[in-house]
Amino acid sequence: MMAKIQEEWAKKGMTEEQITVAEKYARMMFAPIPMFLLTLVGYMFMGTIITLLCSIFIKKERPPFDNITDQPPH
Repeated sequence: MMAKIQEEWAKKGMTEEQITVAEKYARMMFAPIPMFLLTLVGYMFMGTIITLLCSIFIKKERPPFDNITDQPPH
């Protein structure tokens, strides 16, 4: 897989030094722990966005003082 990626980088005109640095970072990102962390953060971000979008449509408008009664606090 990495060989195919290196070929693509070479076709795009990257130098050997650039390919070496890019490969180093690519291998770091595809390691199990960074991949897990990036996936976790990505899903948390998308979950937040989806939740916020849903809350826009589900939100119920209530009067601000709906819960207040005329009874004094105990």
